[in-house]
Amino acid sequence: MSFSEHRVIPPPPQKQGEQSTTFLPPPIDGSFTVQQMYDWHLHHSPNHRIFVYAREDGSLRNICWAEAVAAAYTCARLMNTRIPFVVILLESSRRSNPASCRESLTCQLRCFPISPRNLAPVVARLLHEVGVEHVLVGRDASMQDLSHEALDILGSQYPSADLPQLSPIPVFEDLFMPDWRTRTNSDDLPLLSVDPSTTGLYLHSSGSSTSYPRKPITWNCHRLIEHTLVPWFGGRDLCDVVFAVHGLSMYHGMDIFAFLCAVSSGLVLSVFEPKVPATSPTLDNMFVLAKATNSDIVFCAPYILEALSHEPERIDWLSTCSGALYGGGPLNKEVGDHLTSRGVSIFVLYGSTECGVVTPILPAKASDYWDYFEFTKFATPKMVASCPDLFEFIAVKNEFSEPSVINTNVDGTDGFATSDLFIPHSTKPGYWKIIGRIDDQIVHNTGRKTNPGPLGIMLNQDPHVLAAVMFGRGKYQVGVLVEPGPQFSFDPVDESKLAEFRNLIWPTVKKINQVAPQHSRLFKEVALMIIVTKPGRPLAYTAKNTVRRQAVLHDYRAEIATLYETVEDHARCGILPPLEWNDTSTLEFVRNVVLQTLPRPVLDNQDLFQQGCDSLQATQIRNILLRALRDSVDLDTRQSSDDLVYSNPSIIQLAKFLVSITQ
Repeated sequence: MSFSEHRVIPPPPQKQGEQSTTFLPPPIDGSFTVQQMYDWHLHHSPNHRIFVYAREDGSLRNICWAEAVAAAYTCARLMNTRIPFVVILLESSRRSNPASCRESLTCQLRCFPISPRNLAPVVARLLHEVGVEHVLVGRDASMQDLSHEALDILGSQYPSADLPQLSPIPVFEDLFMPDWRTRTNSDDLPLLSVDPSTTGLYLHSSGSSTSYPRKPITWNCHRLIEHTLVPWFGGRDLCDVVFAVHGLSMYHGMDIFAFLCAVSSGLVLSVFEPKVPATSPTLDNMFVLAKATNSDIVFCAPYILEALSHEPERIDWLSTCSGALYGGGPLNKEVGDHLTSRGVSIFVLYGSTECGVVTPILPAKASDYWDYFEFTKFATPKMVASCPDLFEFIAVKNEFSEPSVINTNVDGTDGFATSDLFIPHSTKPGYWKIIGRIDDQIVHNTGRKTNPGPLGIMLNQDPHVLAAVMFGRGKYQVGVLVEPGPQFSFDPVDESKLAEFRNLIWPTVKKINQVAPQHSRLFKEVALMIIVTKPGRPLAYTAKNTVRRQAVLHDYRAEIATLYETVEDHARCGILPPLEWNDTSTLEFVRNVVLQTLPRPVLDNQDLFQQGCDSLQATQIRNILLRALRDSVDLDTRQSSDDLVYSNPSIIQLAKFLVSITQ
C-alpha cells in the first residue's frame, strides 16, 4: 500500500532479531500488511524457521519462511479467485496442519475460524451474521456432519439467502509441495493495496451460558498489523525462540496471536506432524513433542499446566526450559506455587479479542509473584476503581493500538472497558492480579467461560429454591450453592435429605442443561456439585434482595474448596458399574458413559475422535471408567495409562480392555 493509505505506527520500545543472521524483521510502521510481511520474508529471511515438528521416526522437520511463503502462494492460487470470504471449521483438537487460517490470512482472504464445539444452530447463526460465502471443512466425519447440519438450518431459516459453498480444507500436502522452490514467483499473484479498515479476520467468543457466542469480533487489516507489535513491548529478543503450541485451539485468538508474533519477531512454532487423520493432543504427546523439538516456551491453556504438575519428570524438564506461558483462563494458585517452587518460570498472557494482548511477551525475567503482571504500553491501561481495592482495566486507544471494540471514553479518548477486576500488588507498584469480572463471568481452567447470571435466574425460578449462586472460576466444571425455600429447609449433614433435595431440583437443572454450553452444565454424574446452605448460614443479600455473590463465595469458600478436592479425587458418573465385568455388561456400561459424555451419538465400533471427541472429553471418560474399576473390583488404577481412551478409541475397544484387566 502507498504511504498515504497506511496508518503510521511509531517505533515500539524494544527490538527483535538484532543478533540473527537469518531473520530480518519486516517494516512494522504500518506500511506493510501481514501479506506483504510474508513476501518480505521470502526475500530477506528465506532460511529462517517458522515451523518445526518431530516426525514419528524422531527426526525433526523445519519449515523455513521461503517454503511457507511458497505454500501461501499455492493457497492463493487455489482459493483467491473463487473464495473471497471463508469460514474454517475443523476439529479444534486436531492442531497438526500449519496452514489453514494462517495461510488464508496471507492470501488476502477474510477468514473466520469457528469452534467445532458449537452446535449446528450456532454455526448457522454465525455464518448468517457475517455473510460467509465459502466454508472450508475439516475432513473429520463429525465436521462434515456439523457443516451439513448448519447449512440445512441456514437454508430453512433464510430461504432467500444464497448458501455458502463447502470445500474440504487443504491438507499439508496440498500446499507444501516437494517442488516448492519453483513456486516462489508471485508475478501472477499481485499483492493488492488494502484499505487499513478492511476486515481481515473474524473471531468469536467461547460462548457464555446460553450456548451462543457473542457477535463475532472484527479485526481489520490494520489491527492485524498492530498485533504483530506485541513482542516488541516485551523484555526479550524472541528471534529463533521455540514456542510449543500443540495445546492451542486453531479457532482461538491465542493461536492467531502466536502466528502474528512469529511474523514480526522470528520466533518458531513447534507443531504436530501433519497427518490425515490428524493427531489428537494428549498430555503425553504434547510433552514428548515439545521436548523433541527443543522448545524453549510451552504456550498453553492452564489446564495443561495443572495436568503437568502431577508428573515430576515433566516438571523437571519444564524447569530446564525458559518457562511456560499460559493464557485464556486462571491457573490454580496451588499449582502455580508448586511449579515455581520446583524451578519452573511461569508467565501470564493477559488480553482479550477486543483489546489484544497487553502483557509482556516475554518479561526480561520471571517474577517471584507469578500470578501478578504489569501492563505494557501496547494499550494504555486505565484502572478504574470499582469498589475498595478492586479496579476495572480499561484499554485506552493510543498510537500503537486501537481496541477492536469501543465501549467507553476516558478523558476524551476511546477505549474498551473489559469488565475484568484486578487487585494491585501490596509491595510492587504497577503489578496487578486478575480476580474476577464485574459481570461475574466464570472463567474455567480450560479458558471457556460461564456466565452465571441467566443460569442462576432459571434455578431461582424452581419452587424449592430461594436463591442460588454458581461458582467454578479456575476449575474444570461449575458448581452451584443453593439456599432452599423456607418450607424446604433442612440440615445438609443429613445425606438422605440432601439427596432427596437434589432430586427435587433436578428437573430444573435438566432444563438449564438444555440451553447451557457443555462446559457450563451440571451433569448428573456430578450431582455433588450442588451444595446446599446450612440453616444457620443463609446467603447474604443486598438491600434490593439480590444475592451478594462475592460475599457468599467468600463465606462458603471452605465448603467449595472441599467439594473440588472431592471431585478431583472421585470421577463419578451416576451410572452404576456392572455387578460382573463380563463382555455384555461391560459393553453396556462403557456405551452409557461415552454417550453421556459426548455431544453426539456414536456407534460401538466408531472411532470416538473421528466423531468429535476432544481431549477434555477423553479425560472425563477415562476418569469415570477408572473410578468405577476402583470402586467395584478394588483395582489399583494408578498405573493406568493417561492415554486409555486414545489407545482404545472406540466403545468396543474400551470395553474389551476393561474386561481384560478385571479377569
